Amino acid sequence: MKRAGIIAFLILLIYFLQTTVFTWSAINGIKPNFIIVAVTLIAFLRGEYYGLVFGAFLGLLVDLFFGRAIGLNFFLYGCIGLLTGKTYYVFSKENFMFPLLIIGLADIGYNLCVYIIGYLFRGDLNFIYFLGRIILPDMIYTIL
Repeated sequence: MKRAGIIAFLILLIYFLQTTVFTWSAINGIKPNFIIVAVTLIAFLRGEYYGLVFGAFLGLLVDLFFGRAIGLNFFLYGCIGLLTGKTYYVFSKENFMFPLLIIGLADIGYNLCVYIIGYLFRGDLNFIYFLGRIILPDMIYTIL
């Protein structure tokens, strides 16, 4: 019960940090995605189950308060937590570069899914613009 309370507190803390503090640090409309960082690190340090639960609840909060439809962020953050949690059993925790690589790949995967679902299905085929102006700067800013 104590662990569930700590996880709930962390979910709310990370959500409020992402939606309040990190919106002030936007450069050209791009802000760091602290939710991906938190979900990836929790999954990397605690395993796939914690990553899935942590990501799904944070995604649900984002969908409820900021999403146009409920489910996209819930699904994407949950998948990020599940997939990065698979590395819990494989890689050592002493390697500090590996989590940065995983965070970068998770951010690219998240933004690619957002592009495919949000823009490509509407007929916006300017992928090079989206890659150069949103995906890569967001990944770099999130890693830093």
